[in-house]
Amino acid sequence: MNVITSLKTLEIARNPSRRYRIGNVSTLEDIPEVLKACSAHFILLIAIDASSIEDERISVIAKTLLSRGLAGFSVWGPDCSRVHDLFDLERDPDESDETLVVTTWHENEPISEAVCYFDLNAYPSSDFESDCSDWVTIAVGSESWEEEISAALTKGFDD
Repeated sequence: MNVITSLKTLEIARNPSRRYRIGNVSTLEDIPEVLKACSAHFILLIAIDASSIEDERISVIAKTLLSRGLAGFSVWGPDCSRVHDLFDLERDPDESDETLVVTTWHENEPISEAVCYFDLNAYPSSDFESDCSDWVTIAVGSESWEEEISAALTKGFDD
């Protein structure tokens, strides 16, 4: 799989203030590069099999993404609860309700349900709202996950 250098934009009319971006990368470490063109703050869903990824690698990426404007984070796939917990450990211990970075994990559910949560329930805290326009999904190491995410976002969800 080639590393992507940009994200595709999905045309989704139900949330016109959002720019939905989607892509796939070969490794966790490729994620920060593809997020360079995103809004100052962004909401992120990562689909990943983290079962063979060391804690330190995940923590480094968490620190990087938080410093670049991560305003909300969801993760899906094998061992994603550990990824979630490691991201939480890197959050600012002094964050307020206005700067809260909400994180969720979706280990034992279909990817479509994680995408539904990401689309319908992930919002930035008040201090991030004005410059948070990108809702980004990235599949790590799986083009088929990217296709499933794209299909779920494009189809929409019944409430």
